[in-house]
Amino acid sequence: MNPDAAQQAFAGMPRRLYTCTPTRLTTWLDCPRRYRLTYLDRPAPPKGPPWAHNSVGAAVHSALAGWWRLELADRTPAAAGRLLDAGWLPDGFRDEEQETAARARGREMVERYTATLDPRDERPLYLQIVDQVRRALLVGTLRAGDPLPSVRELAGELVVNPRTVSQAYRELEGEGVIYVRRGQGTFVAPTIHPDRRERRALVRGVADRALVDARRNGLGVEELVTMIRELAAEDEGEGSPRPSTVRPAQTGGVA
Repeated sequence: MNPDAAQQAFAGMPRRLYTCTPTRLTTWLDCPRRYRLTYLDRPAPPKGPPWAHNSVGAAVHSALAGWWRLELADRTPAAAGRLLDAGWLPDGFRDEEQETAARARGREMVERYTATLDPRDERPLYLQIVDQVRRALLVGTLRAGDPLPSVRELAGELVVNPRTVSQAYRELEGEGVIYVRRGQGTFVAPTIHPDRRERRALVRGVADRALVDARRNGLGVEELVTMIRELAAEDEGEGSPRPSTVRPAQTGGVA
């Protein structure tokens, strides 16, 4: 080795050790020639063909990451669908028909998922799920003793990784909000009764977000209040309140 090309070291420093697994060490002790042929002179295996599910996953991931990098006013479900189309990968599909179906499903997934998000809330997803459960308790969608959807059910509904839902459930369980009955599912703790202060904090947060949106779009407070009353009257006339993201499970699902 050229001494000029060798890495310089301070005097007295220990000699760098070679990282070796037990299998490699055993091979060397058994036959140095076989070690060389197996680990040093062996050519890299050829790369296999692309997989369709990898293409879908990469496109969805890139679309969601790009969605959060957009300006706040541009973070809409339709924008998420356009980002997926722009970053779509056509590799690994059986034919054009399969690719078209997967692309449409991926677009529907990101649009449905971003429709459940608050574009201003850039916190981790599991914390957003925790807040959704608390909000459902405050507004009465969930009550003490109600069963919660299983991890897989809620993950499928929100289009998130089941590990994210598991982390949210662990956080809520640690706070005593929910508990697990082995073999039966996850339930709201029977001692949970939201107080008036928590409800006021929820109302204040909703009003604050609405006021910020109104001012950013050049709307006055009176216009905002008038429209809220009109929408409330329409909802009462239709008799169909807006659904909450987290609802009680029909039957106790096993988490």
